[in-house]
This record gives sequence, structure tokens and C-alpha cells, in this order.
Amino acid sequence: MKVIRIVTAIIFIVCPITLIGQSLIGVYGGFNRSFFNSYSPEGVIATVNLNSKNTYLFGFNYKERKDQLVNLTLGLDYLYRTLNMNYSWDFPEAGGSGNLNLIVNTINLRILPEIRFGKKIGFYINAGPFFGFMIKNNYSGTTINQGVSNNIWYSETVPVNSNYSGLEFGLCSSIGVEIPIVRNIYFLTEVSYSLGLNNIFNTDIDNNIGEIRSINMYITAGLAYKLNDFSITKYLRRSNIYMN
Repeated sequence: MKVIRIVTAIIFIVCPITLIGQSLIGVYGGFNRSFFNSYSPEGVIATVNLNSKNTYLFGFNYKERKDQLVNLTLGLDYLYRTLNMNYSWDFPEAGGSGNLNLIVNTINLRILPEIRFGKKIGFYINAGPFFGFMIKNNYSGTTINQGVSNNIWYSETVPVNSNYSGLEFGLCSSIGVEIPIVRNIYFLTEVSYSLGLNNIFNTDIDNNIGEIRSINMYITAGLAYKLNDFSITKYLRRSNIYMN
């Protein structure tokens, strides 16, 4: 019961309108292209080259409609990303360089108020926050540390390994089209963009090369089924959950 109340509160804080109408539930899959930006710490001169491959995602979404114009989309998807990073840094009397491979596995929750146009074929645009729960992230590679210690020059090769879970958050937006196929079944396809606002990099060298934040572009397609005369908020009202 507490979980239902928390989810309901999030919906009404993000999208403060009374949503009573029809709803759609869907599944989708697609391809992702990630771009990663590096933000160097103050006082450190860092050079970071980032190369990412096309990866994939799949998930579920729920669309609740107040009318033909206003929707709320809740998306839950699994996102797999890879990154190869070559880096170097330099500051007084020390420096280093290395190579690192990253694999980032994330479960994303997207909460997106949406505007829809069109009667039979619908076009929509949405925007809102996302929260990415990093379920398993593997970093592996080597780094070479060089510098002067006690007036002695040193150079050492150190393995870099890290495996951690954390939270990624940011903003995302999508544009898409909704095409009816047969009764109550729709084909959905969309292009999405998300901007991460926090660091997803957590190893023993992050103090040298700074933060890594992600930008992602998705192309997805899937199917949705319309649940006639059903909505989460209508169900909650009928169940008197708000009152108990």
C-alpha cells in the first residue's frame, strides 16, 4: 500500500492534473547511441577520448490519457551501454595515462507528461525526468602513473577495476507516432533523447580525470494495447486509497 501511495504522489507532483480516462500499455525495443562528456577537476589538465558503440534497450510503458491532448507516460526500460576510454592527465610533479573499458547496465524509470495530436494516427511529444538504477557496471583497464616523489622519478602500471551500483538521473524527451493496427492494438515508434546530470564514473582514478556524464539517443518501436475505461488514477479513486 505504501508503494502505491509513493508512486501516486510522484505522478501527481510531476504532472499535477487529474488524469481520468483511457490508458495504453506497451512493450518496445530498439537501438541506443551513447555519447559521454568528461568534466575535469579543478587544477588538473586532463585529456579524455571517449568511443561508444551502438547498443540496445527494451522495456515497457504505460500511457494514461485525460483526453486526446494530454497524456502521462511512465516508461521502464533496460539499457545496455559500452564505452572505451583513453585518457591522460597532468598536474604539478605528477601525471598519468591509461585505457579503460566500461559496461553500464541500467534500469531506467521515465516520468513524462505528454501532448498528443491527431485523432486516428497520433503524434506526440513528451519531456520529463528519468532515474537510472545502475544494476551492474564493470570497469576494467590499466593506468600508468608517473611523477616525482621524494625527488625520485617514478613510473608504475596499475590495473583499474571497479564494479558498483548507483543512481543516474537527468532529463529526457521523445517524439513519436501512434498508429492503430487492429481493434485496441497500436504500433508505436519514437526517437528519444536523454541528458544525464550526474557522474556515472566511480573508480580509483576518477579524482584525476573528473566526472563522466552520458547523453543517449534512442530509436525504438513496439506495440501497445488500449485498456478501455481503465486508468490507474480511476482505480485508486474507486478503491478509496486516497482516503485510507
